[in-house]
Amino acid sequence: MKGAAGNALFLILIAVALFAALSYAVTNSSRGGVSTDREEAIIALNELRQNAAQISYAIQKMTVVFGVPLENLSFTSPHRMNLNSTGAAAWHNDGCTEPLCRVFSPDGGGAVYRNFKHLSVFPDPSWNAGMPGDGEHVPGLYGVEGLGTSLGELMLKTRAIPKDLCFELNRVLGLPDSPQYSFSGEDATGLMYRSQSAAHWASILALTNPHTFGNDFPDLAGAHEFCLPTGGSHNYGTFYQVLMER
Repeated sequence: MKGAAGNALFLILIAVALFAALSYAVTNSSRGGVSTDREEAIIALNELRQNAAQISYAIQKMTVVFGVPLENLSFTSPHRMNLNSTGAAAWHNDGCTEPLCRVFSPDGGGAVYRNFKHLSVFPDPSWNAGMPGDGEHVPGLYGVEGLGTSLGELMLKTRAIPKDLCFELNRVLGLPDSPQYSFSGEDATGLMYRSQSAAHWASILALTNPHTFGNDFPDLAGAHEFCLPTGGSHNYGTFYQVLMER
């Protein structure tokens, strides 16, 4: 009986705490403490983080539990559409010959491919029609100063994020609106594009001089996620997230 009474009291205390938290949130909202732009950026950031987290978990499961070599992973998905929405964009690994090594297969990594068209804008006509469209995401390989070793980090790139949202995401992350960066070394991500052999992927993953963020300018040193606005009159940017430090 005492145990039941104690449990009931515990539940009441939780309910009181939740009500207090809700009241505080409502009060803060009514005071206009957080701008609409910032609220929308926080919601978008949470969506992007959830997506990256499930893909990162899938990669860890496949490489650690299943023993799939990193160079054999395939990021192909029939749901990643090209710019004209006429078919699936690339990023298949020819070294992956069974579902076990596919990140977006229920028999492999188990990650669910989702796009972010609701967060994106249609890019300018200069985009290659065969490339992934607005709101789609693709893997990339970049160094980030202060993370891992000289090998590139496995990253996720979500394309065609509106510039205003791109700026706001960086503000939420405590970064400049347009972080400074410059590239030297190998364009490892460009080399990952299209269907390639496992040996080709292995050679890219082994590069010790990939394009690196934060080595020339400090804005992105140690950053796990950031948005880079495209220069000039373009109305979009790309959101980058580290999936695996190496």
